Amino acid sequence: MTNIIVIILYVVLGLMAVAVALAAYLLSAIGLYRICKKLDAGLAWLSFIPVLSTAALIKAGDAAADRKDPDSRRLIKQGIISMALTIVFFVLTMGLALAVVIMAKSNVANSYVLIPLILMYIVSFFAIAFDVWMCVLFYISYYRVYAAFTQGFVTWLLFAALFLVPGATSIVLLVLSFFPPCKPEILYEN
Repeated sequence: MTNIIVIILYVVLGLMAVAVALAAYLLSAIGLYRICKKLDAGLAWLSFIPVLSTAALIKAGDAAADRKDPDSRRLIKQGIISMALTIVFFVLTMGLALAVVIMAKSNVANSYVLIPLILMYIVSFFAIAFDVWMCVLFYISYYRVYAAFTQGFVTWLLFAALFLVPGATSIVLLVLSFFPPCKPEILYEN
């Protein structure tokens, strides 16, 4: 009887966690979609595709930076290349891990198992490096979007909230999407 109660509890908690994650995802996607539309960023529809929503965010960041300085540096090409390389390195790492498992199960000599294992560590290092670069592009884009919708200290306050409050990104994007972007001439004033 106790096992049935525990199983039911796990199922209910699991469904609640999935519902909360889905709600946060939808709030973030809707907010990002509306922001892309307001900034005329293009690629707004990518907001609803889990992995590709990062490209929509980077494109929105580029559009927000263009409002201040039309000659600002574009990040979208770097973002797409970084996303693609991250996926390639992930697939290579998984392939090498599978090779290690197959070689270990087929009783191949230990020295041969080390070759894909060492390659797996090298590829993993590059995958982590591109993930870090994606995080940098991600937060630069968030800052650009926040700066396009807020002014001065508020931008830094919102940006700090991203690091302090889990899930703040979804809420902040949705709330910002209900306001018009600031006029280009008053952006980034000190």
